Amino acid sequence: MAVLAPALGRLPAHDLVAEASATATATCRGLAEVLGAPDLAARIEAAGITKDQIGEALDPAAHLGSAAVFTGRALAAHRARGTMTP
Repeated sequence: MAVLAPALGRLPAHDLVAEASATATATCRGLAEVLGAPDLAARIEAAGITKDQIGEALDPAAHLGSAAVFTGRALAAHRARGTMTP
């Protein structure tokens, strides 16, 4: 997670996210919930990262990047080929 790496270091951040992801999968909980659990939250907060920063990092809207541009191009290409009906 990009927000963790500057504070924790790349490998420790990777390990923390891997641990949280495995826990989330194994327990059928969301990643935000797992990261907010006392043990991981304490490690994150000790690194100076706030709950708000974690929330922002997990917000999918912040990671859409050029999705609208790519979708528009794909739709235009399908329309040009006649493989898409309006």
